[in-house]
Amino acid sequence: MVFRRQHLCGCASAFKSNSVCLSHQSTPILDDKKFSKITLFPNPTNGNFSLSLGHQAETLNLKIFNMLGQVVLSRSYTSVERVENLSVEDPGIYFIKISNSNGGSQTLRLLVN
Repeated sequence: MVFRRQHLCGCASAFKSNSVCLSHQSTPILDDKKFSKITLFPNPTNGNFSLSLGHQAETLNLKIFNMLGQVVLSRSYTSVERVENLSVEDPGIYFIKISNSNGGSQTLRLLVN
């Protein structure tokens, strides 16, 4: 059996009844293409990872969510271009939401082995 799902963003997707459909909306942090090079490395990881913004951010809020939607880490930074020594202990898939004071946000996926 196949169902159609209407996401909050207006797009529709088909999925089987035994699958899980995850969707999210994100607003780019910056419109300028030269600053859109946000990288998360290494990915997949053993639990330790870093984040490079590719530009200097005045304010940065970072939240890491597990697959249940629970916040496992929440931090705020000022005047940062790179965030190092982040860590998640339990294996699984995580979502990292990066946002700024202007209301822009981006969500990245992280796989921890």
